[in-house]
Amino acid sequence: MSARFPISILALRRVCFAALGAGAGALFSLTSGCGTGTQTSTPPAKMELTASIFPLYDWAKEVAGSDADVYLLEGEGGDPHSFSPSMRDIGRIGRSRALLVVGLGLDPWSHRAIESAGKSGNTELLEAGMWVERRKLGAAEKEAHAHHAHAAQDHDHGDLDDDPHVWLDPNRAAQITERLGEEFARLDAPHAEGYRARAKAYAARLRDLALEFAETSKPARGKQIVTMHDAYGYLLELCGIKLAGVMQIAPGLEPSAQDVSAATAKLREIGQRVVFSEAQNESGAKALAEALGVKAAPLDPLERGQAPSGSTYIERMRYNVKTLVENLQ
Repeated sequence: MSARFPISILALRRVCFAALGAGAGALFSLTSGCGTGTQTSTPPAKMELTASIFPLYDWAKEVAGSDADVYLLEGEGGDPHSFSPSMRDIGRIGRSRALLVVGLGLDPWSHRAIESAGKSGNTELLEAGMWVERRKLGAAEKEAHAHHAHAAQDHDHGDLDDDPHVWLDPNRAAQITERLGEEFARLDAPHAEGYRARAKAYAARLRDLALEFAETSKPARGKQIVTMHDAYGYLLELCGIKLAGVMQIAPGLEPSAQDVSAATAKLREIGQRVVFSEAQNESGAKALAEALGVKAAPLDPLERGQAPSGSTYIERMRYNVKTLVENLQ
């Protein structure tokens, strides 16, 4: 036996230990490599945020940068006064850390949407309209606005006398942007510094935009205007333009013949040579303009996600001021 197997038991034992040692070294080398970046790991998921209307979406994107993903609700209608979230929207809300809405009775669906999205209670509701000072609505619009909110069993806080279209003033937009920076920092503490820095920088741009509008709107300052509905009060105040009347008293509803007649009489009285339209009533505004022998010019309430007036909040607001000045000076 010793002739056929010259290796001693002691030598065999040494060979085995050497092999085990080499294997252990190789294994150690592999596991050590994991700590030096050779192993791929799944990065932590970004915070997801969902916004109800375009301005909130655009501001949130500026604040979020690359630290969070921001989504805009699609809905089953473009008018926020009659908005209804789709099933896809409900799923998106359920995956989001926060749902950004205006509040002030504009989003009566928001509480129910969060409840429908899931019982985890992880999605916070942020009502940006509550963060700024509000102007008051006219009596007729106030009544219609309250009707929409109560019919939908709205739970929003705030006075329904308040005009919810706060996004149409860059100064208020700057205040909301700064607050978004603080809210995002609270919800996602590891990226807090970035959120606050981006919010501060973008808010400065918005305040510069307000100063720009105060200057470029001087040719129209002191003029009166008739618009489709009472959505532009904040912007008109900034530009020094007085709202003389509206075609559409109740938001989200077609104006009555009486409403159109009263607005038309006011339009003639102040000598307005244009009918200001919006995307949802462009054909009717053009027909009215033709009947009156004036032109039609679209204004952008920034309520919809897509618009020919621009792809950012700043571009779309500049379009509105340019349109006002060109048609009122």
